Amino acid sequence: RGPWLASAADVVVCWKPGYRTQLSLWQAELPEQVFVDNTRRWSGDHVSMDPELLPGVLFSSLPLADSKAGLEDMAPTVLALLGVSAPADMDGRSLLSEGEPPSA
Repeated sequence: RGPWLASAADVVVCWKPGYRTQLSLWQAELPEQVFVDNTRRWSGDHVSMDPELLPGVLFSSLPLADSKAGLEDMAPTVLALLGVSAPADMDGRSLLSEGEPPSA
């Protein structure tokens, strides 16, 4: 929704659990093979998966108003930490607890 909806992607490719983009692709290398065995221990990266299948973890040193955070809540939260009000048409909400002062 919103004024930038027309610029949103028509299709977003997500991987099935157990699959991910080859490591060399983010290093701007083109692999010789399309599918290769993963010989490295996976320790996290920016995978394209449905968040219901692979939820993220949010660590905070401040109390949060809600434990159900989404990616859309990050920008309003950062703006609140900076003491700036989020635009009215911005998706998401600040995760700071009510009355939590912005950190210095």
